[in-house]
Amino acid sequence: MKSLDLLAKLEMAKTLHNHGVDLIQIATATGLTRPELIAALKIIFRDEIDSHRKQATHAASAVAQA
Repeated sequence: MKSLDLLAKLEMAKTLHNHGVDLIQIATATGLTRPELIAALKIIFRDEIDSHRKQATHAASAVAQA
């Protein structure tokens, strides 16, 4: 149950961050400490960047094969 709560807080933090909300305000809204928040957002965005890179690489190789 705790991990579900944390995932919900992280999703809310990600959404707020994408809308330009300050990290201090996000920390207040989620109840996470600023260091926890920064670490979690780094992991989330790193994973998203890796996913986009894989998709771009896959699309480029598909175009090259065509």
